[in-house]
Amino acid sequence: MVAGDDHRGGAAQVVQHHDDTEEYAELRTIAGQLRTLLCISLIEILSKHSDDEVYLGQRDTPEWTLDTAKEAFRQFGDRLVGIKARIAEMNRDPRLRNCTGPARFPYTLLSPNTSDGYHQPGAKL
Repeated sequence: MVAGDDHRGGAAQVVQHHDDTEEYAELRTIAGQLRTLLCISLIEILSKHSDDEVYLGQRDTPEWTLDTAKEAFRQFGDRLVGIKARIAEMNRDPRLRNCTGPARFPYTLLSPNTSDGYHQPGAKL
């Protein structure tokens, strides 16, 4: 709707926004440039591996553990390797659509570890 026609003969036209229009609702959802830049930077930082990252079933200082605990920890790590293999197997099965979703990204949320660099979610200690 255009206002201001009656006072200045149409020279100063102001567009009035209606809160109930789809266009106005969409424009309100778009973040500003600074906020977008901050969010993308935060995601970038948080999605990188730390140099001292320790995954579930792994130890960074094995010499501080008794032999009995080391053996139990090794067995637990072996079970995690089996779980990771099972997750990879399920990701390859086309009948299990919920493992990859429509975008075909593999499920990795409970994977015991991931590769260096950027990572998908994994079970970190």
